[in-house]
Amino acid sequence: MKKLIVFVSVLIFFASCSKDKENTGSPLKVFRGIVVTSGFGDHLGVWGTEDGDWSYDASWTSQETAVLNFPDSVNLDGTYIDTSTYHSEVIAFPNPTTGNLFLHFQLPGRMKLKTAIVDKNFNRLITESIKWTGNFETGEFLDDATLFPDGIYRLYYSFSATNHVNFYKGHGDILVCRMANWADCQSIVP
Repeated sequence: MKKLIVFVSVLIFFASCSKDKENTGSPLKVFRGIVVTSGFGDHLGVWGTEDGDWSYDASWTSQETAVLNFPDSVNLDGTYIDTSTYHSEVIAFPNPTTGNLFLHFQLPGRMKLKTAIVDKNFNRLITESIKWTGNFETGEFLDDATLFPDGIYRLYYSFSATNHVNFYKGHGDILVCRMANWADCQSIVP
């Protein structure tokens, strides 16, 4: 009988350890879809299963939040939220891209903007921090086929102001595709 009690106790112990192990850490997110845009930023549809791309109220795992925790020299001095123009916008175009991607941000005031582009393993490939007021456009050059082989990448972004760190945050998936026929790029999206 003692052996049975010990055996059951050991089984319960290992079962509980196994359960705890499953709950620790978060699995990598799978990038499953993109918002398709023209070279001028026009919305053309969705390929795959889009998961909240280009919004401002993203709910992130700790792994995703850590993507924007990189050191930078841009502080929040002089930043503010302009409540009279509480509208913001983020557009990435063209998507898919052959390598030159443009990002348009409409910021509601003077903000600190932080961005990071990651691969499917959450390796940061490009990071940027800037302080800006109003509309801001930047180009990201993803044309290095060694660093950016054809596939889906994710851009994380956050807007911060004094006393409002990461008050807007979001992400969007970007498809790098160098196929001659643009429509064939859809086959890369899971």
